[in-house]
Amino acid sequence: VPLNLLFLPLVRREEKELSFQFFMCGGRAHFMDFVANLAPSSRNGKRPPEVVEVRYGPDFGLATLVAQNFVPKLSFWFDPESPHRWMAHRLPLYGKGPEVFVVRDGVPTHWLGDN
Repeated sequence: VPLNLLFLPLVRREEKELSFQFFMCGGRAHFMDFVANLAPSSRNGKRPPEVVEVRYGPDFGLATLVAQNFVPKLSFWFDPESPHRWMAHRLPLYGKGPEVFVVRDGVPTHWLGDN
C-alpha cells in the first residue's frame, strides 16, 4: 500500500493514530513497528490551517520521546479537500543520509517547514 493511502484515516480525521510495520532490509532483514499521527497546526502561520501534515516514525514505546531526537523526520503533507492528494513528503535520501523533500509542482515549499 502506498503510504499516502495508508494515512487517509488520519487525513480524514477518522483516526488519531495509526500503528503499522515496515519491513527493513538494511543490515538484517526484520519488521519494525511504526506509528503515525497528525502534526500540530502551524504555529508560525507559514502553513495554511487546511494543509494536513502526517508525521510518522519508529515506535520505540516509552523511549520514543527520547529517540525522536535522533531518528530522521518523516512526514507527508496532504490537501484535506482532496485527501488522497499528496502534496509533499520528507524522508532520508538513503540510510543515515540527509533528509530531503519531494514536493508536488505548485506547492510552496515554505509550507513544509517545522512548526
